[in-house]
Amino acid sequence: MLIISYLLVVALFSYILADLMKIKKFWAFIFLFIFNTIIIIVGPIFSILLYFYISREKKEVGELKIHKLDLPQLTLSYPIVNKLYGEGPLENLLRDKEVLEDRKVKILSYITSQLQSDDMRLIHSTLSSKSDESRLLCFGTINQIEKRLNDQINYNLNAIENCKDNSIINVYEKEIAHLYWEFIYYQLVSKDLQGFYLENAKTFAFKALDSDYDKVELYFLLGKINLKMNLYDEAEDALVKTVQNRYLRESALPYLMQLYFEKRDFKKFREILDEMQSIEYTPKILIMRSLWSKK
Repeated sequence: MLIISYLLVVALFSYILADLMKIKKFWAFIFLFIFNTIIIIVGPIFSILLYFYISREKKEVGELKIHKLDLPQLTLSYPIVNKLYGEGPLENLLRDKEVLEDRKVKILSYITSQLQSDDMRLIHSTLSSKSDESRLLCFGTINQIEKRLNDQINYNLNAIENCKDNSIINVYEKEIAHLYWEFIYYQLVSKDLQGFYLENAKTFAFKALDSDYDKVELYFLLGKINLKMNLYDEAEDALVKTVQNRYLRESALPYLMQLYFEKRDFKKFREILDEMQSIEYTPKILIMRSLWSKK
């Protein structure tokens, strides 16, 4: 009954449409009737065939084994985005006047919880913020670091006065040397006082060298101190000794590379650069690597 009803509707529709075409009504009616009748059957069949065709044409892509990115080829498809030196998302958020103050406080709280040397630039720049919460958080962070370092220096100095064992005294002296260096590392002293803290760090590091224990770490510290003081020959001597240690080699090579760059010894600079191609990404030498890497 349903099929008969469908055929009657199709016949009526085909008759009306054939009459509107104003051509031979009989043949137009026959064509339209047949076309509209079989389309309900042909349509699903065609869809099924199309599904199987598309399914068979799918190809599984195996695991790509890529050992090296073709950077020149990538630049053809992706735009190159250049970044200003010192520009970064967190710094931009802190300087953006439209960013809510509570969000800036959260950013500063995150930075202070995992404080690094470069982060202190953000902390110092926020001291001039109009937000009382941001300013107080930064002041508090700086005061805590200064208090911790000064308290530890005084503790170790008192321990030295009350100790008669030279080997233990050397341990205290090593600790003091590192503490004075931390003032420089966290940028807590002005340029006028940098010399004082560097000299103290260097003096206690040399005293600690009297011990035979863990000298390589002191050489690394002396290398960084002398590099900061522009005493390149002394810095080179200490850093060369440091890179001979397999545990500190990766950490010390960027400083030695910077040293040779400052001395304009580009041959040795390039030798280290070529060696560091296989070393894990080091932010300190990113700019140098991009400018000096072999094409």
